[in-house]
Amino acid sequence: ARKLRAILTGRRIATLYQPIRDLHTGRTIGFEALSRGPKGEFSSPDVLFRIAYEADLTLKLDAACRDHAMASIAKLQADQLLFINMEPDSIFDPRLMESIPERRVPQIVFEITEHAAIADFQTFRQAVQIVKQCGFKFAMDDVGSAYSGLRIISMIEPDFIKLDMELTREACHTRVKLELLKAITGFCTDAGIPMIVEGIETEEEL
Repeated sequence: ARKLRAILTGRRIATLYQPIRDLHTGRTIGFEALSRGPKGEFSSPDVLFRIAYEADLTLKLDAACRDHAMASIAKLQADQLLFINMEPDSIFDPRLMESIPERRVPQIVFEITEHAAIADFQTFRQAVQIVKQCGFKFAMDDVGSAYSGLRIISMIEPDFIKLDMELTREACHTRVKLELLKAITGFCTDAGIPMIVEGIETEEEL
């Protein structure tokens, strides 16, 4: 916890930007901001957030990652999006929208992950609706990995659905994964929600 506080105080969070491509046009529609700690034991975001959960520093770490990710938004083209991971509890953080220029709001997509449980669904849904009304977009991240993803999808009506890469990897050789992908794809098509697929590494997976 002491080391994590020092990282936050020293602003030693780095951001990598993963391009998100439209497979139909080949166009880069945006980038996902991926946070990393300094080299060494804290480089992995999983380690950073595990320590943050234990030390009650989750909101501070999440805000630091978000602020650092925002630093490069001016480099985006006007029609590109910036996807930023967000801990569910950060939806209640009054600092959430302070560092985002108003003209950039439509370009921000907050990714809600299934990895963190949501204690009060109704209050969370109301908070998401307020943030949406301000112009932000939402994505449901890591769908198919954990917790109550289907319930969250039905409550917040995300603008994007992102599949967990464990559903993508080797799906071409696994009947159950293939059928799950078909089902989710069918839902996204019928609901008019763009689907983002993570972890495509081979021609067969594509």
